[in-house]
Amino acid sequence: MIFNNKPRVLILTAGLVAFFSITSTAHAHGFGERYDLPMPLLYFIIGAVVAVGLSFLLVGVFVTSETSAGNFRYEVKLPKWPMGYIGTRSANWLVKSFSVFLLALIILTALFGSNKPIYNFAPTFIWIIWWVGIGFVSAVFGNVWPLINPWKITFEIAETVSKLFRRGREVKPFLRYPSDLHGWPVVIIFAVFAWIENVYWGAAIPRHLAILVIIYSLVQWGGMLCFGKQIWLKNADPFTLIFRFFSKLSVFEIDDSHGKVLIRPPGWGFFTSSKPHVSIMIFVLILLSTVTFDGIKETPFWNDIYTSLSHLSYTQIDTLGLIVVPTIFVSIYFLFCLSIRYFSRENTNLISIGATFAFSLLPIALAYHFAHYLSLLLIPGQAIIPLLSDPFGIGWNLFGSADYQIKLNAINAKAAWFFSVSVIVIGHVLAVYISHVFALKMFKSHDNAIRSQYPMLLLMLIYTAISLWILSMPIVE
Repeated sequence: MIFNNKPRVLILTAGLVAFFSITSTAHAHGFGERYDLPMPLLYFIIGAVVAVGLSFLLVGVFVTSETSAGNFRYEVKLPKWPMGYIGTRSANWLVKSFSVFLLALIILTALFGSNKPIYNFAPTFIWIIWWVGIGFVSAVFGNVWPLINPWKITFEIAETVSKLFRRGREVKPFLRYPSDLHGWPVVIIFAVFAWIENVYWGAAIPRHLAILVIIYSLVQWGGMLCFGKQIWLKNADPFTLIFRFFSKLSVFEIDDSHGKVLIRPPGWGFFTSSKPHVSIMIFVLILLSTVTFDGIKETPFWNDIYTSLSHLSYTQIDTLGLIVVPTIFVSIYFLFCLSIRYFSRENTNLISIGATFAFSLLPIALAYHFAHYLSLLLIPGQAIIPLLSDPFGIGWNLFGSADYQIKLNAINAKAAWFFSVSVIVIGHVLAVYISHVFALKMFKSHDNAIRSQYPMLLLMLIYTAISLWILSMPIVE
């Protein structure tokens, strides 16, 4: 296959050459092998579609009202040590200090370290450990991002210092956040991030990455200063939203007011959320469509696009793709929302329908995030081990791990494929369940709610099939 200019692929290919000096082609996301499926791909797709379809029937039978979704939350009894230390002021201080240190290390290594991605700490940490890893952690353990967000932490430090000089007076925002702006800034900022991740050729080059991180830092600090910390993070920090949304699918919930850890059904966090504004609905759709586009770029189909549009550069083609794919997603989603309104037999506002069911797409986005990026985290992600000892790429060996070699057998193509199939099916089943509960809340009768979900079920079945096809291409081709 033709490698595109995606930052992670640069890291992967450079890393394999640097550590192993291999000359054979490495497959997408780290596989050096081709896996022959034990049965035709179509059979896997049919099986997955049937499983999702059956889940719709079971949910329809057993979840007959929004209250039957239940409020099943149970406190986890944690041992006093070391859990008693977690959440204390000293523990929080250590975690926050380390987070700020990492941000400083990223900027310093990107500015002054080796300009080759594989020998520099910043690209591997940002594109693999942070972007992929924190998403995994949030979905499994809950929302840790507010605790470790370095831009939020540094702003709070600046606030504290300012109070000392202002005799305890708080720093008030300079401007009032426009009420009609809602979450549109986060849509724009994430769209720029998606373009950098999927298209920009220099996103893995340390010097370029340093400039991007500094610009993002200034935007976040400036926004918090002008409009206030909480309102800016809520409306203009895409990672605050993404990691919070992913954490709503976690089985763990942190009860800050009582200092408790609770266990709950996955996805239950969405049932306590208010209906999002249309800007957040668009944000969710762009999140799902851009990670899908990331997968499409690794298929023979996209290589054919490169060939047929050879008069354009890869950057131009990928930019067009990054515009077209989300546009198609949004258009199709609204067509299905029209169908939902038709089948429900209720004259509900179309935007209200779209906003109501937007959160039900997030289990699919998370499932694709898991399936698409697992091998990236487990194989190229190992590059962080030697980089911890030599973050600047200048020959240090601080922790004795500078000579570590990436283990390609951390996960093989077969294991990755079956993991992908499982997580895609689970994600879509969970999406069916969440969508069903939202329908029971929105429509007047149980029958109307069930009928409204026919189009949503069809949408999820189609996306199940497409997801498995996209994920199979780098493994079996």
